[in-house]
Amino acid sequence: MTTCEVDVPAGLMPGATFQAQTANGLVTLTVPEGHLPGQKLQFQVAQPQVVVAQAVQSPVDPRTQADEFPILQICAIAGAYVIGGFSSWIIACMNLCCRPPPTEREREAAWYTNVTAVINLIHLIVLVVCIVFVILFEGLWWLIFIGVHANMFSMVLTNGIMLLLQVLNDQKVEKRQKQQRANQSPPPMTLGAPVVGTPVDSNSK
Repeated sequence: MTTCEVDVPAGLMPGATFQAQTANGLVTLTVPEGHLPGQKLQFQVAQPQVVVAQAVQSPVDPRTQADEFPILQICAIAGAYVIGGFSSWIIACMNLCCRPPPTEREREAAWYTNVTAVINLIHLIVLVVCIVFVILFEGLWWLIFIGVHANMFSMVLTNGIMLLLQVLNDQKVEKRQKQQRANQSPPPMTLGAPVVGTPVDSNSK
């Protein structure tokens, strides 16, 4: 409640009504007994209720959602830019031995991780072979440029291509899963208890 104060207008006697403007709008007042024109009149006005509207999000049916983003498999290839091929080898071993990918999206992404691990192993073999040849044969010093510089550049290129293919394929799988699961009809709902009894012919007497 808000307490307000106005002057009784001139010419109004007790019992007469008049309107007064308040912060909450226009109100109608009655001059009480004992109040004369010009006197202060106090009254209370109820404050309007403030309603804060909030946006309500419709519930999402989890059956229509795709699997979770395969972050482990994506990082396995992307991490090769930082620590060479070790990330792809570690995750490939996990995929094949310790932790089989639990979802379809991760299985799809794991295939690219495993292929990338093989490619990085080939890069490592090329590097080792070039170093061995440089050590054994003095005239083949130029192989160090192939084994290190060219090989590292091609490793960045091949890992980048595999990462791109992995992400693009993951987007296709996610889109397909959403479409397939959105088309699935919800399970039938049963309202009330089942009716137990023997059918009766309405025509029988």
